[in-house]
This record gives sequence, structure tokens and C-alpha cells, in this order.
Amino acid sequence: MTLFNYHHLYYFYCIAEQGTVTRASQLLRISQPALSSQLKQFESFLGKPLFKRQGKQLILTEEGHFVLGYAKSIFDLGNEMLDGLQDRSLQGKMRIQIGVSTTVPKAVTQALIQYVFQLKPRPHLIIKEGQTRSLIKELDVHALDLVLSDSPEQTSTSSSIQNHLLAKIPVVFCTHRTLAKHYAKIPHSLKEAPIILPTAQSQIYHALQTYFLSHQIAPEIIAEVGDVELVRRMVLDKTGVAPINRFTVLKAPANKDLVILNPKGTPGIFDTIYLIEKKRQVSNPIASEIIKKFKINHQVVTQTS
Repeated sequence: MTLFNYHHLYYFYCIAEQGTVTRASQLLRISQPALSSQLKQFESFLGKPLFKRQGKQLILTEEGHFVLGYAKSIFDLGNEMLDGLQDRSLQGKMRIQIGVSTTVPKAVTQALIQYVFQLKPRPHLIIKEGQTRSLIKELDVHALDLVLSDSPEQTSTSSSIQNHLLAKIPVVFCTHRTLAKHYAKIPHSLKEAPIILPTAQSQIYHALQTYFLSHQIAPEIIAEVGDVELVRRMVLDKTGVAPINRFTVLKAPANKDLVILNPKGTPGIFDTIYLIEKKRQVSNPIASEIIKKFKINHQVVTQTS
């Protein structure tokens, strides 16, 4: 049996992922000539060219694509193994690493944290906030166990990335009680209302634009704010009218000054919440339990079946 050199395979894998020997050498912290030599040795061993040059870029050959598929599987499984061992290494406690998109309402994140801390034995929880795209990349290499997002992952090339719809939260229009009488007739009263919208990266932003257009409403948009809790506080400061998911409103500290103008929700507009996982050979049991059992209060949201 011929001895296979996995160092050579890893060097090839890094070059393929980075696109150039230069970037791969910087990642691996070895010299460019040395890395090029290692690649030539690997191609010689296989008896097949793995790349063809196109300017400064290296393009995978058909054989290169074939080898890369196996390399990804091998090193992905290695990353999964290391993360699985780390999950069990904290004084007997299981570890759960959850990425939270910056567009997810804080009330939903808090509900998830509360659920995790009720588990017995209590796990070691790591929360990392960030943009969904970067969090998915970390999930893909097993640096995270789950990602909490307001949108499903649809761009990943990995078939093992799976979306679980957790809930659809109705969006309601809110304002300060002293302003409520001016904007009570939703949607028509919104024509005159100073509106605080979520930022354009939010799924609700685009749904609201369609909603306004369909009702021939051109409100005065005074701000675009990504933090839902900050929007709630702006409403309490009498800044204007804002669409807020009902879960955030009802889970916030009781305040008689905040009024929901359309308690049944805005037709067709929901804050969707997803748990995103990457399937593993051996699943993190805490992640599996969260996916199976964690729910949002059914009196507040429209829950998935």
C-alpha cells in the first residue's frame, strides 16, 4: 500500500480554497516557493495535473475538482472531531456555540439564552453576534454549532447546511399613547406619520415598502434603525410610529405609554426566525435539543408546526 501524504493534500486544499499560491502561503505561513514545490510533488504523486494557470489565478482541472471534493470531506470531518472534543472539555460541561445575526430581535435571543440556561446540567454557552454571511462561514467549518437568523441560508454550497423555521412573529405598528389618536386608522393614517423603519438589510424593510406601495402610502421616513430594542425606546420618546415584531413589544418591561395600533398584526408582514445547523456525524446534543424543543411563546407569535 502506497503511503499517502495528508500534508500535501492539505496544502492543495488551501491553495484551491484561496485561489492562489501567494494567498495560501500567507495562510499557511510557509514560503511561496516551498508551497509550489509541495504542490508539484503532490501532482507528481497522483500523476495528474490539479490546476491550470489563467493569468495569476489557478483554475482547478477536472481531476482537481475530484480531489478537492474528497479533501473538503476529510478536513471538514477533522474540524468536526476537534470541535466535538472541545464541546466536552469544560469540566464535564457540554459547550454550545451559537451565532446570532445582528438583525435578530434581542427579545428572541434572550428567550433562547433563558432556554439554554434551564437545561440540566447547565451547558457552557458561547454567543457570537455578527453578520449572517460570516456566521454561516463559521458554522460551515464547525466554529459554531447553530446560527440564529431572521432569514434562511440559501447561498451555501454545502448540502449539509439545514434551515429550521422557528417562528413567524407578526409585525405591529406602535407609537406613544399621546400620539395614538392621530394614527389609529391603520394603514391610511400612516400617510401622515413619521415612520421609523428597520434598515434595508432587514427582511421586514422590503415587505413594508411593498405594503406602503400597495396601499398608496408615502409616509415620512425619519430614520432607519437596525436594533429593534432601540426602535422601541425611540417610540417611547415620542419620535414617531414604528413597525415592531409583537414578541419584542410584549416581552419588554410593562409600559403603558407604548400603544399597539393594529393588535392583530400587519397582513403579510412577519419577522421570521430560523435556527440554522450543519449536519454532523455526531451532533452536539445541546444543539439537537434546541432544534427539537426550543419554542417561542405561542400566545405571542404564529408558530411553525
